[in-house]
Amino acid sequence: INAEYMGESSTMEQKTEATFEFAGFLVGHNDLVTSIVSGSTTGDEDTILVSGSRDKTLIIWDLTTRLQENHFGEPFKALTGHSHFISDLTLSSDKNYLISSSWDKTLRLWDVRYARCLERFVGHGKEVHSVTFSSDNRQIFSGGSEKNLFIWNTLGQCKVKSEHNNHLGWVSKVRYSQSRKNDYYASVGRDGRLKIWSGIFKLYASIKAHDNYINALAISTNGQYMATGGKDQNIKIWDYNDLSKPYQEYKTDSEVHALDFNTHFMWVAAATDNKIKVYDIMKKEDVCVLSQDAELPEEADEHYPKPKCTSIKWSANSKKLYVGCSDGLIRVYDVIIS
Repeated sequence: INAEYMGESSTMEQKTEATFEFAGFLVGHNDLVTSIVSGSTTGDEDTILVSGSRDKTLIIWDLTTRLQENHFGEPFKALTGHSHFISDLTLSSDKNYLISSSWDKTLRLWDVRYARCLERFVGHGKEVHSVTFSSDNRQIFSGGSEKNLFIWNTLGQCKVKSEHNNHLGWVSKVRYSQSRKNDYYASVGRDGRLKIWSGIFKLYASIKAHDNYINALAISTNGQYMATGGKDQNIKIWDYNDLSKPYQEYKTDSEVHALDFNTHFMWVAAATDNKIKVYDIMKKEDVCVLSQDAELPEEADEHYPKPKCTSIKWSANSKKLYVGCSDGLIRVYDVIIS
């Protein structure tokens, strides 16, 4: 699949052309892939890729081994312990630790280097839909069907729960800005609201961002921009410095399940029911549109259900795009910048 676009990036003044090409599958999950995280500890290439699924497992991937021609890598280690769907994953900034949330009402803290669980966080009374580290990795924020937010320490102790200004529906995603200049965290929910917080639940803004429930939230590396999307088939970009209206809006043709900002260019990637879409947030139009059902496993026949895109993640160097789908496969695309 090729898609070309002449656009100006935030880091380069010259015109940038991007070509996206299918690179292979990651095969290991047997149910919908809910979350993907990536990171590099030793340089440019991804050394860490972990995914979570409704099959209740996390997989640490080995991207250096390919047992079949159409594989991009192989499962290295399966992390088990959760007793229901994995809903969300976040890596610590040093990429050594991973926090997972689950519909089993718990969080788990993992040591990625040794593939083992360090702590189990018990305190939620209902399903947990999202979890994230603070920028200094000393606190963990979570939210779910209880409609409020929890703050934990890394020992698995819940230190405080939000009591005021809570969402009126499930908390579907919570994310923390990695920028010291823009130090805040944000949450979105089934009530269609985007809430921006600082400190111990100090509400900075509460915006009716969408007409229906929100599934997806991403924050740009510099903390200036947030992206939201969900049931109403809209993606909205928000500028932290001016929240009076969306900075940019994009209409998709299906429900938005996940969003991720590129770290090198001002692009946001979207996983939707029907397509993979990439937008340059400095402009109105698409960078590219990819069709996940163009890439099906060899054993697929005419009865193979059309996969939905359910999770999405850029590689650390922005040269790969990982797309988790409802058929349990992760589709990997090379991003060729010229």
